[in-house]
Amino acid sequence: MFEQTKKAAWDEPTANATCGWEGCSVEIQVEDIWDHIKTAHKFECRMADRELRCGWVWSDGKACAKKMKGSSMKKHVVNTHAKPTVFIQCRCGVSLQERGLRRHYGL
Repeated sequence: MFEQTKKAAWDEPTANATCGWEGCSVEIQVEDIWDHIKTAHKFECRMADRELRCGWVWSDGKACAKKMKGSSMKKHVVNTHAKPTVFIQCRCGVSLQERGLRRHYGL
């Protein structure tokens, strides 16, 4: 039905991910995502115990908005959002991210 092609893979030294912080779409190396968020988006966790919302917006427009302590934000972003971008190539010719596959097939 479809074949999976990887744009980047974890075992490659320059695995890339798309930043989704507040709708950003910059392609960046996975290991640099947190530094990018801190510098490009001016994100600071001055108060580690203060409750904050995750600013990540998925490619389908849905916001993560998960609440957590500021001290947990880096771990959350790295473990939940900073994944290499994987695309699926459908037989119809459409190339889409894994998250859009179910919607594409109407599931």
